[in-house]
Amino acid sequence: MFQTNHFAEDLELVDAGFLNLGMATLGFIAQYLFNIFLARFLSPIDYGDFSIVTSTAAFWGVLLLLGHNQSSVRLFPPYLKDEKWDFAKTLLGYYRRYLVISCSITFFIGVTVYLFLHYYKNSIGQVHLVWHYLWLIPLISLMRFFSPFLCSIRRPGFSLATFKFYPCFFALVVSCFIYFVFYPFTLEKAVFAFTLATLLTILLQIFIVKISLPRALWLAKPLPSKPYVGLWFITSVQFLFINLFFQCQQPIILLVLKLAYKNSAVVGTLSAIFSLTEIMFLSSLGCSSVFGPLISLAKNNNDFGELQRLNNIGNLIMTGVSLILFFIFMVWGKTFLGHFGKAYTQGYTALLIVTAANGIRLATGMALYLLKFAGDTNFLAKITAITNIVLIGFGFALCYYYGLIGAAWTIFAVQCVFAIIYGVLIKVKLGIKPLGFI
Repeated sequence: MFQTNHFAEDLELVDAGFLNLGMATLGFIAQYLFNIFLARFLSPIDYGDFSIVTSTAAFWGVLLLLGHNQSSVRLFPPYLKDEKWDFAKTLLGYYRRYLVISCSITFFIGVTVYLFLHYYKNSIGQVHLVWHYLWLIPLISLMRFFSPFLCSIRRPGFSLATFKFYPCFFALVVSCFIYFVFYPFTLEKAVFAFTLATLLTILLQIFIVKISLPRALWLAKPLPSKPYVGLWFITSVQFLFINLFFQCQQPIILLVLKLAYKNSAVVGTLSAIFSLTEIMFLSSLGCSSVFGPLISLAKNNNDFGELQRLNNIGNLIMTGVSLILFFIFMVWGKTFLGHFGKAYTQGYTALLIVTAANGIRLATGMALYLLKFAGDTNFLAKITAITNIVLIGFGFALCYYYGLIGAAWTIFAVQCVFAIIYGVLIKVKLGIKPLGFI
């Protein structure tokens, strides 16, 4: 697995990977405590609605970014490494203009819809809370942009910390304050705590970016951006389609389960399962924050031997983590679900299925990162879109007939299909052996 002529570098990568896994674990703990707080002081239906509001806002937030958050990991590192400060500053200016315009317009629309619904609430009747909180979308967009961008400037620890740990920690602190000072704790107050935590995280991210970028970049004179905007935009949109269909899986499964199954309370149970298994997604993110920029640089140099080495090391780390996490949930899964409330323990079997599904995703995760940062993103976007559309229809049927278990098996099927497709693609497109030896 390790290459002898790169042994020291391999160990350094492993150390960095496990350091980021530690940060991912802290983020998971903060999120876990926040979700336990919500599950304890909100009803299962309100907790499910909170999850739908925040996950739907996150989905539209990713859509609003049009892939610019992920494209920064591919476009920015080569400019920094080669000290092309004029190109880097031009790209930075392009991102800034896009964020200011898109987020300002969306925030205005969200606030307008919120005021309209409250003013005419007696005449239009009940509307799902998602429509009341559209103004959350641009805030989540900003936070989701800066997390990968911190990764692109080689601050993976801060990237992970501001993705989960700080937002959930701030939200937990604010929620506790609201609970003790403005009792009772309601769904609206939970959304307020989440909003304030998001704002605090964005301010922290901007500060870290300001102090992390080299002075030479700030002093550089930007180039005319018109010749490059088309390429940057197309690259970003390709990343959008790839990430969009991953981002939409969780809110779509929650919504489908709520609409298709007669017992809406199981949506809260699935939200608790997602909260627990989030550690697997964060572990994957921890590795990608280390390997993503390195993959981009290796592709820029057409060093396919380096790409194979990064694939082998990343898969080794993530396979080990997935096996450990599956064992933990198999032994203590009911205990963890019990922390949310006694009613949530019914989801133990579904928890094991979702854990196995995410374990497959984690163990084969390097294939996706290689395709995103070194492969044909246009082809990858098309394959991902087609596969997701087919699987969503399959998932609706399973949720309708089998409820929570059907939703879990849908997630399992999704991850198995994608693992096979992406493994074949990196073999065909890049000549990389997915498992290191096959």
